[in-house]
Amino acid sequence: MTGDERGDRALDARRTPSALRLPSRVKQLDASLLDNELKNLLFSQLSNVFKHIHKNLDVLHELRPEIETAIALYISYHSVVKKHATVGQSLLELKLVDTFRDSTDLRKTQLCGFILSTILVPWIKQRSHLLFDVKHQRVIDHFETLYKVLNLVNFLVFLNSGQFVTLWQRAIKLNSMYCPLESTSLGSHFEMLNREILWHGLAQFLTFILPFISFQRMKNSILSLLNLYFKPQKPCGPETRSKSDLVACGICTNWPNNAHEIGCKHVFCYYCIMSNFLSDTRNGFNCPLCLYHVSRAEDIRQLRMSIEASEKR
Repeated sequence: MTGDERGDRALDARRTPSALRLPSRVKQLDASLLDNELKNLLFSQLSNVFKHIHKNLDVLHELRPEIETAIALYISYHSVVKKHATVGQSLLELKLVDTFRDSTDLRKTQLCGFILSTILVPWIKQRSHLLFDVKHQRVIDHFETLYKVLNLVNFLVFLNSGQFVTLWQRAIKLNSMYCPLESTSLGSHFEMLNREILWHGLAQFLTFILPFISFQRMKNSILSLLNLYFKPQKPCGPETRSKSDLVACGICTNWPNNAHEIGCKHVFCYYCIMSNFLSDTRNGFNCPLCLYHVSRAEDIRQLRMSIEASEKR
């Protein structure tokens, strides 16, 4: 037994049943979600590994359920068997408690029931087409339907009583209890978890608010301010237009498609100039190259001079 295991045993021994209290329903559900997320994360990485395996190693694809079961057994051994808590429960300071004896020391029958219900039964379901014939598979499907119904009933009872979040916990009498950590060496104060929750909330907020922000209006407002303080000193009317000003849109820099002008020497694609102007009709449009301002749609005119003709000159 390692030093950490002896420390866990001593810490559990100092905890009396009165020190263990029933956690909130949200905390128990969060622990289950964390366990499922860890399982999905590991199995998604495993899927990526199998995706790049050569076809000559198809035997590994055939053994994928066994590999996943072995990983689940490894995680369960180092979490439930050794620490009497799943990974999600450990993060939220929860422990599995034997409701018969009101103790964190789990019996072997309960540990076997946990492994059977959470690991072996899903493996049997994946391999049912090889282990059973069609008749027995139908029986298994009926049992699966019955299990889903009972699981729903158990969840409704859990919402009422706050005990036994899953059906297998109720069957083997394992309940989740709040067990605060007394040793600072056993974990941090969940700074990383809080940081992840904060960034997740910020990402959701930005996803909601960004569609309501008009970046083009912000850009036009900034250009309007610049136009007040940095007006061009040199004339930039159509009479000063050169050949290089006619072959590139002032917005997208590509060849002007259905070229239009606004009164300065630069030309624009019809879609570029109209989409930018209509996105902020209140402030109008400022040329991004010379800050020339137009406030009315009538000021946007089609270029009378043919660009191809100017190229031939």
